[in-house]
Amino acid sequence: MALDKDFEARVAALKTLAQSERLHAGDLKSFYEEAMRVVPVHEGTDAIVLVGSNGNQAANTRRPFGENLSQFGDPDFIRKVIESRRPAVSNLFTTRVVQRPVISMGVPVVVDGVIKYALTMSLSPAFIQRLLEQQAIPSHWLSTIIDANKIIVARTRDMDKLLGKTASPSLTAKSAENAEGWWIGQPFGGEKSYVAHRRSNFSGWTVAIAVPVSAVNRPLWQALGFMIGGIVFFTLVALGIALLFWRRILSSITALLEAAKTRGGGPTPEIEASPIVELDQVRKEIETAAGERKKAADRLQYEALLVQKITESVAESIFITDSDGHVTFVNPKALDTFGFSAKELLGHSLHEKIHDRHPDGTPFPRGECVFAHTRTTGRVITNHEDVFFRKNGTAVIVECSHAPLEADGRPIGTLLIARDITDSRRQSNGGSFQGTQE
Repeated sequence: MALDKDFEARVAALKTLAQSERLHAGDLKSFYEEAMRVVPVHEGTDAIVLVGSNGNQAANTRRPFGENLSQFGDPDFIRKVIESRRPAVSNLFTTRVVQRPVISMGVPVVVDGVIKYALTMSLSPAFIQRLLEQQAIPSHWLSTIIDANKIIVARTRDMDKLLGKTASPSLTAKSAENAEGWWIGQPFGGEKSYVAHRRSNFSGWTVAIAVPVSAVNRPLWQALGFMIGGIVFFTLVALGIALLFWRRILSSITALLEAAKTRGGGPTPEIEASPIVELDQVRKEIETAAGERKKAADRLQYEALLVQKITESVAESIFITDSDGHVTFVNPKALDTFGFSAKELLGHSLHEKIHDRHPDGTPFPRGECVFAHTRTTGRVITNHEDVFFRKNGTAVIVECSHAPLEADGRPIGTLLIARDITDSRRQSNGGSFQGTQE
C-alpha cells in the first residue's frame, strides 16, 4: 500500500506536468525549467526526463538543457507507455547517462491528439529501500520488494549484495502463480519461514514478508509445555491430597451437593452413576443445573439473533449511543445511508458525525441539539423531521424518533431511529431542498 501510494502520487504529478502549456507550445527550454522546479518537491526523485516517441531524450533535468542526449535507458518501457496510452512503472534498469540503477514512472503526453512524448520521473532504489525500512519490520523477519522482472529492488537485509539480483526460485514461482498468497518455504535462502506476498496491480511489483517458523511456533510450544506441566503438577497434588484425606471425601461431596443446588454453573463433567448416594446426587444436580443453563443460553442466543436479524433487515437507520452521545451500535442500513464504516462511527460522537451543522452550512452546537435534551430530560421524541449529513457532506432529510434507554432504573444512553425521506420531500417541494432543525 505504501509503495503504490508513492507511485500513484508521482504519476499524478507527472500527469499535471504533462499538461504544461509550455510543453504543448513546443517551448522545451521553459518546460525544462518548470520540470527542474518539480524535482525537489518529490523526495527521492533522481530526474524528470522527456522522451520522444522514437526513444530519444528531448530533455533531462539531470543534464544541462541543450546538451546532446542519448536514447532512454529502457526503450521497452517508453514503448509500453506510448503504445498502451496509460501510466506505467518500469522495472529496475541502468541509465545510459550516469550508469546507475533507477526506476521510472511514465505517462503519455498527447499534443494535438497525438502521443508525442513519454514524460518520466526516475528515482533511486535507495528511496524504495528507505520506504521499506520505514515500515518498522521486526529484525528477525525478512522483507523484499521485487519488480515485474523478479529483480530485487529493496530488502531489509543484505541489500548491498543483492540489489539487481534475481529473487529466489520459490518467490519467483509463487509470485508469478498468484497475485497474493502465503506458503511455507525458504524463499530467501535462510531458515524455514511462513511467507506472504502481494503483487501490485498498478506496477506489477511484488512485496514479500517472511517470518521464521520458529518465531511463530515457539510461543505455542511454550504454552503447551506450561499447560501440560501444570496439568501433571496439579494431578499429582490432587492425588496426594486424596490419599492423605480420603476420610474427608464424604463430607466434601456433601458440601459439593449443596453448592451445585444453589449455583448450577460451569461445564458439565462426565460423571457415571455411583453406588455412593451422595456422589450420585451430585451428578443429578449438576446435570439438572446444566440443562437449565443450556435452555437459558439457547433462549438468550435466539433473542440476540432475532434482534440482529431485525436491525439488519429494517429500512430505517438505527443508532444507539451511550450517556455521552457516543455511538455504541449502528445497523447496516445506517452505514449504507450515511456512507460511514462501523469503525468510523463506533466510539465517536453521533452529533459531530451527522448532525453538526444546519442545512445552510452554519455550525450547529451540540448543546442546541434537540436530541441532546433526551439524555437529560428523558423525553421521547417521535416523528421529528430533521436534516442529517452523509460522510461526503450531502444532506439527508429524515423523519426520526429518539428515546432514552435505561438499565436498573438509571439512564445508559439513547436510541435513534431515522428514515430517509429526502426523495419524497424533494418531490413534494417540486425538487427544491428544504430542511428544518430545532
